Amino acid sequence: MTINFFGGVIMNECKSKFIDQVYPVTVQLAGIKPKERVAVCGFGLTSMDVISALTLGRGGSYFKDEHGVLKYHASGFEPKIFMFSRSGLPYRGRPTFSTTNTNSYQPVFFTYHKVDELRKSLPLHKALDFQQDILPILFAEMKFRFYVTAAQISEGDKGGNQAKEALTQAWHNGGFHQALNFFSNKYGTFDPESFLLVDWPYNSEDSNSYQKQFCDLVKTDLNESKMGLARSPLKAALELFRDLRGVIRYAVDHSGLEPHSHQLFLTQYTPLMNRMVAGPQKERLEELLALIDCSILEVPFGPFPQVSYSQMTHTFKIESTLLGKPISRNVDHICLAHIFQPSLEQSDSKLIQNLYKNERIRSYFNRNIFIGGIDLDNNMQPITTEGSVNSNIWVLGPLAEGVLFYNHYIPSPNSCSKAYKDANLTVGLLFGRIVLEPVS
Repeated sequence: MTINFFGGVIMNECKSKFIDQVYPVTVQLAGIKPKERVAVCGFGLTSMDVISALTLGRGGSYFKDEHGVLKYHASGFEPKIFMFSRSGLPYRGRPTFSTTNTNSYQPVFFTYHKVDELRKSLPLHKALDFQQDILPILFAEMKFRFYVTAAQISEGDKGGNQAKEALTQAWHNGGFHQALNFFSNKYGTFDPESFLLVDWPYNSEDSNSYQKQFCDLVKTDLNESKMGLARSPLKAALELFRDLRGVIRYAVDHSGLEPHSHQLFLTQYTPLMNRMVAGPQKERLEELLALIDCSILEVPFGPFPQVSYSQMTHTFKIESTLLGKPISRNVDHICLAHIFQPSLEQSDSKLIQNLYKNERIRSYFNRNIFIGGIDLDNNMQPITTEGSVNSNIWVLGPLAEGVLFYNHYIPSPNSCSKAYKDANLTVGLLFGRIVLEPVS
C-alpha cells in the first residue's frame, strides 16, 4: 500500500467551501470564482502549489521591471488570497547548490556510529531522548559546518581544512567550546537553537507591521538562498537538518526515542525542521513577494488566528489573536495547504477503513503514547490488533509516518533515498515469497 491518508479536518456544514484536500489543484480549486476571497492555511510547498494554481493557473504572469524586481501582471480571474499559519512564520527557501561539489555531506560528530554509542550507554529498556541526547550533537555538527564554510569562504581551501582539523581535534580533546569561541570571534556567533526555536512575531503592532516583518524575513532568507551552500555558512549549517535526515531517522524509527520524547519530536521539532529545509524554491518566494506587492495576496493575521463559520452568511471569519490592533476578514473559501499527521480513525480511504475495522492493521503507539499511522515491523509489514504480522501486506510512503520518520517527500532521481530502499526491500521480500510459495 502506497496511498496517502485521505481526509483530515472535516467541517460538514461548509464542506463545499472548506477544501481539506487540495490535490489535484485543477479539480479541487475549480469551484473558486474570480474575485472571491480565499484563505490558504500554511506557508509550505503545498501552499505554493495552491497559490500558483490561483494565479498563474488563472492566466496571470510574472515579469521583471527596469530594476530587475519581479512583478505580477494580473489576468483579472484571480481570487483575493489571504495566507496564514499557526506559527505566522514563512518557510525558508531552498538554497542554490554548487555544481562543482556533488558529494553529499559526511558528518564528523552526528553519525550512525554515534547513535549506536548513545544507545549502548543507556540503561536497559531505556530509549534515547531527542532533546538531551540527539540535539546537542546535531547542533555541534551544525556549528562545525558553519565555521568550516565561513573559513572556506574567507581563506579558501587551506583555511577550510585548517578549521576542520582544529574543530575535529578539539571535539575529541574536550576543547570544542573553546575552539568555537575562537571561530565565533573570527566569523561571528552562530547558535543553531536560535534559528530552530525562533520566537513567533508576537510584537507586531498591527496587520501592516506584521506583513512587513513577514516580507523582511522572506527577503533576508532569499539573499542567503541566492548565495547558496558554497557562499552562505548559515544555509550550509541549516541544510544538515536535510542532509542528516537519515541519521535522525536511525535514532527515531521503530520507537528509538522515549515515548514522550517521540511525541515532542513529531509535534514540535519536525515542523520546525521542515520550516528550515523543506520550503519552496527561491523563485516561488520571489513570486510570493510580487503577489503581496500588487495586493493580490495578503498575509495579515499574525500567528494563531481564529477561524469560525457563519451559517447565516456562508462565509468564514478569520480573526487575529496576537496583533496589537486586531484584524478580521471574511472569506468565501478556506484551503488547508498542509499534510495531516496520519490517523486511521479519520481516513476517508475505504481500503484503510476496512483493514482497520477488520483488525488487520492497528494504530502505532510508542509504548503507551499514541503516535499515529500504521504500526509496522522492520520489514514494512503491518501489525494486527492481536499483535501478529500481516505477511501479505507491505506499507510504504505517508501511511508509514509515525513508526517511521519523514515519508512525505518525492525522492530525487538517481539518489539512494530511503523511499527507494524501502521499495527495494519490499519488492525483494515479495519476490522471495513468490519463489518460496509458487502458485500451483
